[in-house]
Amino acid sequence: MSTTESFAFYYPRLDIGGVQHSLVLIANELHRRGYPVSFILWEKGGREFERLNTDINVIIPDHASTLRAIPSLTRYLLIEQPDYLLTRLEDPNVSATLACFMPGVSTDPVPGEGSVSSPIGAEARLPDRITRKVADIIYPNLDYFLVDSTGMKRHVVDLFDIQQDAVDVCPPAVLERGFQLKTPPSPHPFFEMDDPVVTSVGRLAPVKRYELLIRAVAQLQDDLSPRLVIAGDGEEKSFLADVATELDIDGRVALPGSTDQPLQYMYHADIFALTSRSEAFGIALVEALACGTPVVATDVPYGPREILSGGTYGKLTGETPVAVANGIREAYANNWDQTMLRNRASDFDVVSVTDTLLETLRNGSSTIRNQF
Repeated sequence: MSTTESFAFYYPRLDIGGVQHSLVLIANELHRRGYPVSFILWEKGGREFERLNTDINVIIPDHASTLRAIPSLTRYLLIEQPDYLLTRLEDPNVSATLACFMPGVSTDPVPGEGSVSSPIGAEARLPDRITRKVADIIYPNLDYFLVDSTGMKRHVVDLFDIQQDAVDVCPPAVLERGFQLKTPPSPHPFFEMDDPVVTSVGRLAPVKRYELLIRAVAQLQDDLSPRLVIAGDGEEKSFLADVATELDIDGRVALPGSTDQPLQYMYHADIFALTSRSEAFGIALVEALACGTPVVATDVPYGPREILSGGTYGKLTGETPVAVANGIREAYANNWDQTMLRNRASDFDVVSVTDTLLETLRNGSSTIRNQF
């Protein structure tokens, strides 16, 4: 390892997403601190790509696929010899790790998971089954594997049979260095009315369980009488609109579509709600806390309980409409200390997370090649 470590990041595309946002923040922070940084992408473009420091070297491999990218990656590693190659997501994890195992390559692979993986059955696509089979072989021998939460650590240890001491918790970077939020404009007419507003932001997909949130808000119409704004787009949009109509609250539920300014919705909300079936971390919770907005989250694997410290920084609820409704009611009645909420969010700013990453890597060892 050199006196000043060098870093390469590898990810398919830097479009919108929490993992992409975190990787760009960390790459920019390492560059700011004077570390040599490169970013390897299958293709340029995407919202987060625009935020990548223009002085960071961007490399495009000859082939954009899990296995066919390995020769290009290997050539890059042999020439540039970065100390670490950081990846998130199973496909780039596998190709990056295999490239690091090639003769003459001294780079340490640092794969990780930013989403909840599940077993892959015979019905899965053949490329996905091959990738998982390779992951099953190489993951148990890794020196480094990064996850977003301690719950995710237990999950990947069980799923991939990775050694526990090889898995380290390094939460994603959510907030920029010196994050300060000025009062943003109201993004929707609901926020300008007298009624309380519950907000959520995310993909309108089954895993987010927005039907549960709509049904919870319907339970509150006789007392708290809140309005609901869910900012996002996805396959369930028409279904969720139908649920609101069925419950006769379609005039109090807004589905305004996707946004590149989620903090506007969070800042103006009275309550931010997260009702996902599972969350490896829960970046939106941190963003809401950074706005000083009280949060309610279903107590599901894995991130919400850790971010909220068991309920210190927000309300954890059960997974029924009644339980979520009660959580919203209690959170709204509580006099939350906004400074406390914002301070908790600052634990996940890029400075703190980069410090954690560097400490994790420096405390590790590089013995994996001796096993192959």
